[in-house]
Amino acid sequence: MGLEPTTLGTTNRCSNQLSYNHHVIEDSRWVCKIRIIIGKIAIPRKQFIKPHILILASWYPNPKTPLNGNFIQRHALVLSQKCRVSIIHTYKDNSLERSRWVQTLNLNENCTEFVVGYRSRSRFFKYLHAAKAVYSALKLVKKRAKVSHVFLNVFYPLGVHFPWLKWFLPNNWYALEHWTGYHFDPSQNARHLNTARYVSRHCKSVIAVSQDLSNAMKNAGLSNVKGVVFNAVNTSLFNFKQSEANDKLTLLHVSSLKQEHKNFELLLKSFATCNQLNKLELSVINSGDEAPYLPLIQELNLKDKVHFLGSMSIDSVAKEMQRSNVFVLSSNYENMPCVIEEALCAGLPVLSTNVGGISEIVNDSNGILVPPQNHLAFAQALDEITEYYARFDLNQIAQEAKNKFGEQALLSGFEEILEL
Repeated sequence: MGLEPTTLGTTNRCSNQLSYNHHVIEDSRWVCKIRIIIGKIAIPRKQFIKPHILILASWYPNPKTPLNGNFIQRHALVLSQKCRVSIIHTYKDNSLERSRWVQTLNLNENCTEFVVGYRSRSRFFKYLHAAKAVYSALKLVKKRAKVSHVFLNVFYPLGVHFPWLKWFLPNNWYALEHWTGYHFDPSQNARHLNTARYVSRHCKSVIAVSQDLSNAMKNAGLSNVKGVVFNAVNTSLFNFKQSEANDKLTLLHVSSLKQEHKNFELLLKSFATCNQLNKLELSVINSGDEAPYLPLIQELNLKDKVHFLGSMSIDSVAKEMQRSNVFVLSSNYENMPCVIEEALCAGLPVLSTNVGGISEIVNDSNGILVPPQNHLAFAQALDEITEYYARFDLNQIAQEAKNKFGEQALLSGFEEILEL
């Protein structure tokens, strides 16, 4: 009996303590909930979950065309600094032993490409075979992480798969276009134009690589065209390095040498007729065949003045730019040539025909522009740039170009447009 009060007292104290602990637990749960809610308000979800961007690349380097669309690859690497990036590219190759061949490559820890080759010998089943190639890569992409953004680079041909892809991917589509066909009569390539018009209606933004191209797309009837993002330049490769003093200036031309596009004949004729010829040399990095131009070079007595260097790796191109003095381009049409951006980052003044969006980046402080298809005007500009070469501040040219085309500048542009 003497133990009862103590027992009862202990029991009461335990009950009170249990009741107190219960309230503490309940209160702490509410505190946790409040903290979580406040945390979600203060720290948006996108701040701690890395976006996963799927790039559907109509143009992209592949075993058949290793340089095709390498500028799209550079954009992907820029985005991978902030996001997880997956790239899907498909190409037809009837020489493959299997019906489909998937190459997976990690470009860095955040960027993976899925390049799919496929066979299609039947015109009737061509679309089906291409769709299967895209879907086989899409399954691999989804294993990486949930896709948050879809980024179509060049509307055609991958844009034709939009009607079924939209059921497997989020309704958060963007597009970036490089096609030069908008500068002419785009109806000549009805497939590309119709695909672009249809898919653009479902995009939040359609981005161009120049304001000139953006205006051309609007005139062609595309929807949601807004924003310009230049091509990306690897400024760790393309940067200014003082070249060795020489009594002659080295002009550098980089192109495929396709006459209807690059108008290399105009450059040769201008070079031959300029008054400063004895002070100049012309180096040519060419992915195309120079043989068709050899008779003209012989006729113009330029055999000892023009040096073809053939195709080069990107590293070698950068080194050749650092050894040169002026970059020259004589194209009939362009959008925004990556090679001009790279030349400017290397500190080279640019002499070019005034086509496409080139006037948006070349001005009196970093080069000279002349009308297209006018070899006399081009020859006169060659004389001018040779005579007044010393007026160019090469280091300033390189620094201003880096601020425009460097990876950080482009990443800021993508962040704003894609709402990253």
